[in-house]
Amino acid sequence: MKKISLVAFLFLLSFQLTSQTNPEQQAGEMTKEMVIALSLDENQKSNLYLIQLKRFKDAKLIRQKFRDQPNIKNAELKKVNNRLYESLQELLGKELMHQWRNYKLKKN
Repeated sequence: MKKISLVAFLFLLSFQLTSQTNPEQQAGEMTKEMVIALSLDENQKSNLYLIQLKRFKDAKLIRQKFRDQPNIKNAELKKVNNRLYESLQELLGKELMHQWRNYKLKKN
């Protein structure tokens, strides 16, 4: 029984780690959550997915490139987050950004 539990745990852990490294899946999950929370239309959804996909791809590359340089990695990731915020602000506007912030605060 312990072996079955261990195998199940390792399977779930590997699945979670795999999903965290796949930018397409990450972008899809984030987009889905935002679409539901903000009641976005199809046009907003597709544009949001592209923004999120770029974010996760860029972040993955930065983490790989600067793996052994945490200060540079963090500075570059901050730039990615700043670009993300600007893109989301442009796409969603202030009101929806405010709604998203409130949603995230309530969720955490």
